[in-house]
Amino acid sequence: MSAIDLEEEVKTKRELGKQYFRQQDWGKAIDAWTEAIELDGDNTTGELGVLYSNRSVAHLKRKNYTDALADGKLCVKVAPDWPKGYGRCGDAAFHLRKFDDAIASYEMGLTYEPSNAKFKQEIARCRAVISGASARSSNAGGGSAPRYHVPQVSVSALINAARGSYRAYVPIVALQTLVLIAAVLSVLPLGYSLSTAAYVWFCRAAMASQLLSLVGNAALLPPLKCRRDAASHQGLSRVL
Repeated sequence: MSAIDLEEEVKTKRELGKQYFRQQDWGKAIDAWTEAIELDGDNTTGELGVLYSNRSVAHLKRKNYTDALADGKLCVKVAPDWPKGYGRCGDAAFHLRKFDDAIASYEMGLTYEPSNAKFKQEIARCRAVISGASARSSNAGGGSAPRYHVPQVSVSALINAARGSYRAYVPIVALQTLVLIAAVLSVLPLGYSLSTAAYVWFCRAAMASQLLSLVGNAALLPPLKCRRDAASHQGLSRVL
């Protein structure tokens, strides 16, 4: 392939990658630029630095930060006096949380382009992250005892829960008392009619008491538990 044909082919692949990039098809953009890089492996066209730079940012978009950093370094190697490559290295290093390396890359880029506002802005951002991490580390290692939050439940919530419990058990206790009275009357020498009537009331009250106990356990106590849980959650939400 002649130099002219090679240049045209590389340019075509480069433009195709840009088209895919604008469509946010990062994978196809990477493939197109990779093909162009393979065609121009010895940088005959002088486009190799641009291709590595483009592929680096495509990797960055796909969150392939390690690959983005590798292409950024290749860009710097091919075009060491082009600040764009240092910017690609800095961006990838930042996402890899290598903040010192990112600062060094941006500062190197500033030596070739001192007026680059983005590099200055990114350096400030890296230093802010480092300062914030250092401050959190200092607070964590300050020797102060850990603080624990104890859930607090209001008195009114406890009172309401107690009232609900009382209302749930009053009918059961009343029927059980009636059962006891009927049982006593049924064994006293009050005559056949009164004793029989007392025995009948004893049986009825015993059945009603048992039925109410079952209903209370199934229907009355779960709402009481819900009230207790709600009160506890209300206390937690104020503390957390």
